[in-house]
Amino acid sequence: MIIVSNTSPINHLILIGNIHLLPELFGQITIPQTVYSELSAPEAPNLVRTWIGTPPDCSLSVTQEMRSLICSILENVQQSFG
Repeated sequence: MIIVSNTSPINHLILIGNIHLLPELFGQITIPQTVYSELSAPEAPNLVRTWIGTPPDCSLSVTQEMRSLICSILENVQQSFG
């Protein structure tokens, strides 16, 4: 299963030392570019910035394609029902 995550779950799981739960439970985690930017921002806790700079495995992917996919799906739905 692939999940898309926003900033808060990743941030808090890193801070409490349980970030390993996401890939264990879901396999692949996809985050939008905006989330990556928020996790690596100077305002983010140092532990979070360190983690996002060197994620422990390749189950994390940063994508801008997700927005395009969602927009495409919405357009198709609008055309079908519009």
